[in-house]
Amino acid sequence: MPMSSHNLDIFNFLSQAVPEFWHNESNPYTTEALQRVPPPLPYSGPPMHSAGDPSWTFPRNQHFTQPLTPFGSEHAPSTLVCEADKTYSLDVPATTADDLIHLYFLRVQAFLPLFHRPQFYEKYVSLRKDEKYINLTKESAFLLYAMMALSARYSTSSSFVGVHIKDRGEIFVRKIGVLYNDLTACLDTTPPSLVLLQACILMAYYYRSCHTTTHSDPWPVKPCVQLAYKLGLHRLDTETIDHLCGDPNLPSPLQWVSMEEKRRVWWSIWELDAFDYVLHRRAREIDHTEVYVNLPVSDEAWFAGNPTPSALFNFNLSQCWKVLKRSENQDERAWFLICNYILVCAFDLDRQKFVTESNVEQLDTVVACFSLLVYEKLRTNLDSLVFDKNHYVKSNWKIVTQLMIQSTRIIVGLLHRRATSESMNAHSNFFENGTIKADWEDHVITDASIQTFQRPADEVLRICRAWPPEYIAFAPPMFIYNILGPEMMNFQVSRLLRQDPLEPSIQEELLILVLTHFARFWNIGGLITSMLA
Repeated sequence: MPMSSHNLDIFNFLSQAVPEFWHNESNPYTTEALQRVPPPLPYSGPPMHSAGDPSWTFPRNQHFTQPLTPFGSEHAPSTLVCEADKTYSLDVPATTADDLIHLYFLRVQAFLPLFHRPQFYEKYVSLRKDEKYINLTKESAFLLYAMMALSARYSTSSSFVGVHIKDRGEIFVRKIGVLYNDLTACLDTTPPSLVLLQACILMAYYYRSCHTTTHSDPWPVKPCVQLAYKLGLHRLDTETIDHLCGDPNLPSPLQWVSMEEKRRVWWSIWELDAFDYVLHRRAREIDHTEVYVNLPVSDEAWFAGNPTPSALFNFNLSQCWKVLKRSENQDERAWFLICNYILVCAFDLDRQKFVTESNVEQLDTVVACFSLLVYEKLRTNLDSLVFDKNHYVKSNWKIVTQLMIQSTRIIVGLLHRRATSESMNAHSNFFENGTIKADWEDHVITDASIQTFQRPADEVLRICRAWPPEYIAFAPPMFIYNILGPEMMNFQVSRLLRQDPLEPSIQEELLILVLTHFARFWNIGGLITSMLA
């Protein structure tokens, strides 16, 4: 599909999906990425059966409109009612469920770190076989199915033979639909639940990464934010201010573990809200002026129950870049969240009616300060990154952070052009109505203006050359738009390097190949590569 055939909306691409984008690799069942999966991380749970239950296969003709049958209920399957004592059982073999949960913590937790693994296994997995996945609440059943919907794409189980990698989550999503309808009918009469909120976050992430739709968002962020406010997650660390004033009351290890779980829930919602704001131009649901939440710490400290002081995030642009400067918390994801906020601020500035040079200079300086500080603290030079089974998660966070820094620098360059133009309130083509016009090749970037964007584009290409292919698909799928850059600037710069106008440059091919690795598992990658085909 040529790019000039119609208006493309790279920063609203989730709403542009059509069925032919769904499956686009030549072999949908066995891919190089699956064959080259690194050895699993150390596992302390019960013995895992990587092949699942050989007697169970993916049910292709199931009537998904029928709800799950609750244990101990005499109601017909189609007449589910809200009862506090109703319990559920997963209709998936325990060995298959074990395998998919293990894969969640091995692969998905790497970019969606919501759960305290030791406590989670104690509650759901490290049980006798006849006690597993039965007598579950609706919220717990919803949560487990949501985890499996995300992790099933990484499975090499014989249970999924003949099922496309990107279709494997659908059976669990359809089961969730019935549970969710049952749950939402009870929301006004039942206390808010952290488990329900975690499940909703997983599904919102699922739909944004692999279930693109041309219709309205079936899993909006707004209910997640509302539930988080009901749980008081936006003010989790108001006590931090009291501690700064001399209050010596510190949480116990168990209290800290619980608080850290809630912080992670909050920041995952914040990520979703920022994603919708940046790519879909939706209004932000979170009021930053009322947020008092520390940045999350490492999984290692959290799983070990080792209380680690962190920093209260500061949403002032001139202060946010240094909140971790003197903190004991130097977790890579915490630095990523700071960078994500700076990128959101860049979009804020572009969407203002008037942009002054002083505003742009401030943003430019903040990006420079953050880049210098994160290099000092994390040693993010590409030569020092370690990619193996024990370190690839941290290295992927560093790479995504560096990609976001380059995206912000591109925005700064575009804003400089806008701020110095004759019409101070005239928006550039940059994200105007969230679209890239069909004739963008003719006027968005030229050989004369390439110098402004050459440096960030070169840095992105350098990152792509250094990124081991077997670990690319394990990075956060929602942030792959940074490969192409704002207004597809990295791709535009690469197009200008063509030797033959009809043949893509090797730099273009490099960017597309990186996207292809995401596309093997996530529709969000397949959609972009289809647009560039």
